Amino acid sequence: MLGLELAGVSVWYPPRPAVLADVNLVVPPGQLVAVVGANGSGKSLLLKLMAGALPPSGGSVRVGPWSPGALPGGVVAWVSSDVDGGLVGATVRDHVKFFGPPSDRVDAALHRFGLGPLAARGVDMLSPGEKQRVALAGWFAGGAQVWLLDEPTGPLDPAAAREVRQLIRDLSRDGATLLMATHDPAEVAMAQRVLVLDAGRVVFDGTPDGLVALEPHGWATPHSAVAATGRALARHPRGATAPVTANPRRLVEWIGQASR
Repeated sequence: MLGLELAGVSVWYPPRPAVLADVNLVVPPGQLVAVVGANGSGKSLLLKLMAGALPPSGGSVRVGPWSPGALPGGVVAWVSSDVDGGLVGATVRDHVKFFGPPSDRVDAALHRFGLGPLAARGVDMLSPGEKQRVALAGWFAGGAQVWLLDEPTGPLDPAAAREVRQLIRDLSRDGATLLMATHDPAEVAMAQRVLVLDAGRVVFDGTPDGLVALEPHGWATPHSAVAATGRALARHPRGATAPVTANPRRLVEWIGQASR
Protein backbone atom coordinates (compact mmCIF):
# COMPACT_ATOMS: atom_id res chain seq x y z
CA MET A 1 0.00 0.00 0.00
CA LEU A 2 0.98 3.62 -0.48
CA GLY A 3 1.25 6.52 1.93
CA LEU A 4 0.67 10.23 1.37
CA GLU A 5 2.79 13.27 2.16
CA LEU A 6 2.13 17.01 1.93
CA ALA A 7 5.00 19.34 2.77
CA GLY A 8 4.32 23.06 3.22
CA VAL A 9 1.36 22.95 0.82
CA SER A 10 -0.52 26.16 0.14
CA VAL A 11 -3.09 27.18 -2.45
CA TRP A 12 -3.93 30.78 -3.17
CA TYR A 13 -5.69 32.84 -5.82
CA PRO A 14 -4.52 36.45 -5.44
CA PRO A 15 -5.71 38.86 -4.21
CA ARG A 16 -7.77 36.56 -1.96
CA PRO A 17 -6.24 34.98 1.16
CA ALA A 18 -4.81 31.48 0.88
CA VAL A 19 -7.49 28.77 0.75
CA LEU A 20 -4.94 26.25 2.08
CA ALA A 21 -2.02 27.50 4.14
CA ASP A 22 1.20 25.62 4.98
CA VAL A 23 -0.33 22.17 5.33
CA ASN A 24 2.10 19.49 6.47
CA LEU A 25 0.70 15.98 6.58
CA VAL A 26 2.12 12.47 6.52
CA VAL A 27 -0.35 9.60 6.21
CA PRO A 28 1.27 6.17 6.55
CA PRO A 29 0.03 3.28 4.41
CA GLY A 30 -3.11 1.67 5.76
CA GLN A 31 -4.46 4.58 7.80
CA LEU A 32 -8.07 5.85 7.70
CA VAL A 33 -8.17 9.63 8.20
CA ALA A 34 -11.37 11.66 8.59
CA VAL A 35 -10.99 15.25 7.33
CA VAL A 36 -13.53 17.55 8.95
CA GLY A 37 -14.31 21.25 9.09
CA ALA A 38 -16.96 23.75 8.10
CA ASN A 39 -17.95 24.20 4.46
CA GLY A 40 -15.23 26.17 2.69
CA SER A 41 -12.50 25.11 5.12
CA GLY A 42 -10.51 23.33 2.39
CA LYS A 43 -11.51 19.66 2.79
CA SER A 44 -12.36 18.95 -0.86
CA LEU A 45 -9.44 21.04 -2.06
CA LEU A 46 -7.04 18.97 0.02
CA LEU A 47 -8.32 15.77 -1.59
CA LYS A 48 -8.16 17.26 -5.09
CA LEU A 49 -4.49 18.11 -4.57
CA MET A 50 -3.75 14.49 -3.69
CA ALA A 51 -5.71 13.26 -6.70
CA GLY A 52 -3.72 15.52 -9.02
CA ALA A 53 -6.80 17.49 -10.06
CA LEU A 54 -4.91 20.75 -9.45
CA PRO A 55 -1.33 21.66 -8.48
CA PRO A 56 -0.41 23.40 -5.22
CA SER A 57 0.65 27.04 -5.34
CA GLY A 58 3.48 26.17 -2.97
CA GLY A 59 4.92 23.07 -1.36
CA SER A 60 4.89 19.48 -2.58
CA VAL A 61 2.50 16.53 -2.70
CA ARG A 62 3.59 12.88 -2.90
CA VAL A 63 1.56 9.70 -3.24
CA GLY A 64 4.00 6.92 -2.48
CA PRO A 65 6.97 7.56 -4.82
CA TRP A 66 4.97 9.67 -7.27
CA SER A 67 3.82 13.22 -7.62
CA PRO A 68 0.07 13.25 -8.31
CA GLY A 69 0.61 14.21 -11.97
CA ALA A 70 2.68 11.08 -12.56
CA LEU A 71 0.33 8.57 -10.92
CA PRO A 72 -0.42 5.36 -12.83
CA GLY A 73 -4.09 4.99 -13.71
CA GLY A 74 -6.29 3.39 -11.07
CA VAL A 75 -3.84 3.71 -8.17
CA VAL A 76 -5.77 6.54 -6.48
CA ALA A 77 -9.54 6.21 -6.16
CA TRP A 78 -11.78 9.29 -6.16
CA VAL A 79 -15.30 8.85 -4.79
CA SER A 80 -17.44 11.94 -4.19
CA SER A 81 -20.99 12.81 -3.17
CA ASP A 82 -21.85 13.10 -6.89
CA VAL A 83 -23.05 9.52 -7.33
CA ASP A 84 -23.58 9.97 -11.08
CA GLY A 85 -20.43 11.86 -11.97
CA GLY A 86 -17.98 8.97 -11.51
CA LEU A 87 -19.82 6.23 -13.41
CA VAL A 88 -18.86 5.15 -16.93
CA GLY A 89 -20.25 2.38 -19.12
CA ALA A 90 -23.79 1.28 -19.75
CA THR A 91 -24.05 -1.46 -17.11
CA VAL A 92 -22.67 -2.21 -13.66
CA ARG A 93 -20.24 -4.78 -15.10
CA ASP A 94 -19.10 -2.32 -17.79
CA HIS A 95 -18.14 0.20 -15.13
CA VAL A 96 -16.31 -2.33 -12.96
CA LYS A 97 -14.32 -3.41 -16.06
CA PHE A 98 -13.23 0.17 -16.83
CA PHE A 99 -9.54 -0.24 -15.86
CA GLY A 100 -9.25 -3.57 -17.64
CA PRO A 101 -8.81 -5.94 -14.69
CA PRO A 102 -8.93 -9.71 -15.28
CA SER A 103 -12.40 -11.20 -15.27
CA ASP A 104 -11.89 -12.99 -11.96
CA ARG A 105 -11.11 -9.67 -10.27
CA VAL A 106 -14.22 -8.12 -11.81
CA ASP A 107 -16.30 -10.98 -10.42
CA ALA A 108 -14.60 -10.66 -7.01
CA ALA A 109 -15.37 -6.92 -6.90
CA LEU A 110 -19.01 -7.47 -7.85
CA HIS A 111 -19.33 -10.07 -5.10
CA ARG A 112 -17.51 -8.04 -2.45
CA PHE A 113 -19.70 -4.97 -2.99
CA GLY A 114 -22.96 -6.93 -3.23
CA LEU A 115 -23.48 -6.21 -6.92
CA GLY A 116 -23.58 -9.69 -8.44
CA PRO A 117 -27.36 -9.67 -9.03
CA LEU A 118 -27.08 -6.17 -10.55
CA ALA A 119 -24.16 -6.86 -12.91
CA ALA A 120 -26.23 -6.55 -16.10
CA ARG A 121 -28.37 -3.64 -14.91
CA GLY A 122 -27.97 -0.21 -16.49
CA VAL A 123 -26.24 2.26 -14.17
CA ASP A 124 -29.01 4.79 -14.80
CA MET A 125 -31.49 2.35 -13.21
CA LEU A 126 -29.68 2.18 -9.85
CA SER A 127 -30.46 3.88 -6.55
CA PRO A 128 -27.93 6.39 -5.18
CA GLY A 129 -26.61 3.82 -2.69
CA GLU A 130 -26.18 1.22 -5.43
CA LYS A 131 -24.37 3.75 -7.61
CA GLN A 132 -21.94 4.51 -4.80
CA ARG A 133 -21.24 0.80 -4.34
CA VAL A 134 -20.59 0.50 -8.09
CA ALA A 135 -18.11 3.38 -7.88
CA LEU A 136 -16.27 1.66 -5.02
CA ALA A 137 -16.29 -1.69 -6.84
CA GLY A 138 -14.79 -0.17 -9.98
CA TRP A 139 -11.85 1.34 -8.13
CA PHE A 140 -11.36 -1.87 -6.15
CA ALA A 141 -11.28 -3.99 -9.31
CA GLY A 142 -8.79 -1.53 -10.82
CA GLY A 143 -6.37 -2.05 -7.93
CA ALA A 144 -6.72 1.27 -6.06
CA GLN A 145 -4.35 1.58 -3.11
CA VAL A 146 -5.24 5.10 -1.95
CA TRP A 147 -8.88 6.13 -1.56
CA LEU A 148 -9.96 9.78 -1.53
CA LEU A 149 -13.57 9.97 -0.37
CA ASP A 150 -15.36 13.32 -0.50
CA GLU A 151 -18.51 13.04 1.63
CA PRO A 152 -19.26 9.61 0.12
CA THR A 153 -22.48 9.07 2.10
CA GLY A 154 -23.78 12.64 1.89
CA PRO A 155 -26.63 12.04 -0.60
CA LEU A 156 -27.59 8.58 0.68
CA ASP A 157 -30.50 7.49 2.84
CA PRO A 158 -29.57 6.12 6.29
CA ALA A 159 -29.67 2.43 5.27
CA ALA A 160 -27.53 2.97 2.17
CA ALA A 161 -25.12 5.16 4.15
CA ARG A 162 -24.65 2.37 6.70
CA GLU A 163 -23.86 -0.08 3.88
CA VAL A 164 -21.27 2.24 2.34
CA ARG A 165 -19.68 2.97 5.72
CA GLN A 166 -19.30 -0.77 6.31
CA LEU A 167 -17.60 -1.19 2.93
CA ILE A 168 -15.21 1.64 3.82
CA ARG A 169 -14.45 -0.07 7.15
CA ASP A 170 -13.71 -3.29 5.27
CA LEU A 171 -11.27 -1.49 2.97
CA SER A 172 -9.54 -0.01 6.01
CA ARG A 173 -9.28 -3.39 7.73
CA ASP A 174 -7.68 -4.78 4.56
CA GLY A 175 -4.94 -2.15 4.77
CA ALA A 176 -6.09 0.49 2.29
CA THR A 177 -5.04 4.11 2.81
CA LEU A 178 -8.15 6.31 3.02
CA LEU A 179 -8.78 10.03 3.42
CA MET A 180 -12.44 10.87 3.89
CA ALA A 181 -13.84 14.40 3.97
CA THR A 182 -16.97 14.18 6.07
CA HIS A 183 -19.52 15.89 8.30
CA ASP A 184 -20.83 12.56 9.57
CA PRO A 185 -19.98 11.80 13.21
CA ALA A 186 -20.22 8.04 12.57
CA GLU A 187 -17.44 8.41 10.00
CA VAL A 188 -15.35 10.51 12.40
CA ALA A 189 -15.82 7.84 15.07
CA MET A 190 -14.62 5.00 12.83
CA ALA A 191 -11.45 6.79 11.68
CA GLN A 192 -8.05 6.08 13.19
CA ARG A 193 -7.13 9.76 12.88
CA VAL A 194 -8.98 13.06 12.52
CA LEU A 195 -7.73 16.15 10.72
CA VAL A 196 -9.68 19.36 11.36
CA LEU A 197 -9.35 22.26 8.92
CA ASP A 198 -10.37 25.83 9.67
CA ALA A 199 -9.99 28.49 6.95
CA GLY A 200 -7.41 26.35 5.16
CA ARG A 201 -5.26 25.61 8.18
CA VAL A 202 -4.87 22.42 10.18
CA VAL A 203 -6.10 23.17 13.71
CA PHE A 204 -6.27 19.59 15.01
CA ASP A 205 -4.49 16.39 14.03
CA GLY A 206 -5.09 13.46 16.34
CA THR A 207 -7.39 10.63 17.30
CA PRO A 208 -11.21 10.70 17.59
CA ASP A 209 -10.66 10.28 21.34
CA GLY A 210 -8.56 13.41 21.41
CA LEU A 211 -11.11 15.38 19.41
CA VAL A 212 -13.97 14.52 21.74
CA ALA A 213 -11.79 15.19 24.79
CA LEU A 214 -11.39 18.78 23.59
CA GLU A 215 -15.13 19.45 23.35
CA PRO A 216 -16.53 22.03 23.43
CA HIS A 217 -14.34 24.24 21.28
CA GLY A 218 -14.81 27.00 18.75
CA TRP A 219 -13.78 25.14 15.64
CA ALA A 220 -15.99 22.05 15.99
CA THR A 221 -17.98 21.20 12.88
CA PRO A 222 -21.20 23.22 13.28
CA HIS A 223 -24.23 21.18 14.33
CA SER A 224 -22.24 17.91 14.44
CA ALA A 225 -23.25 15.20 16.90
CA VAL A 226 -19.70 15.29 18.27
CA ALA A 227 -19.90 18.97 19.11
CA ALA A 228 -23.51 18.84 20.31
CA THR A 229 -22.88 15.87 22.59
CA GLY A 230 -19.78 17.47 24.05
CA ARG A 231 -21.67 20.67 24.82
CA ALA A 232 -24.63 18.75 26.29
CA LEU A 233 -22.39 16.75 28.58
CA ALA A 234 -20.57 19.89 29.69
CA ARG A 235 -23.84 21.67 30.55
CA HIS A 236 -25.92 18.82 31.95
CA PRO A 237 -23.72 15.80 32.67
CA ARG A 238 -26.52 13.99 34.52
CA GLY A 239 -29.29 14.75 32.06
CA ALA A 240 -27.57 13.98 28.74
CA THR A 241 -28.70 10.95 26.77
CA ALA A 242 -25.09 10.03 26.01
CA PRO A 243 -23.25 7.88 28.57
CA VAL A 244 -21.78 9.95 31.38
CA THR A 245 -18.13 9.00 31.21
CA ALA A 246 -14.70 10.49 31.53
CA ASN A 247 -13.48 8.05 28.88
CA PRO A 248 -13.42 9.76 25.44
CA ARG A 249 -13.33 6.39 23.63
CA ARG A 250 -16.63 5.39 25.24
CA LEU A 251 -18.18 8.65 24.08
CA VAL A 252 -16.81 8.17 20.55
CA GLU A 253 -18.31 4.68 20.47
CA TRP A 254 -21.68 6.01 21.64
CA ILE A 255 -21.69 8.75 19.00
CA GLY A 256 -20.89 6.22 16.31
CA GLN A 257 -23.65 3.85 17.42
CA ALA A 258 -26.20 6.64 17.75
CA SER A 259 -25.42 7.86 14.24
CA ARG A 260 -25.80 4.54 12.45
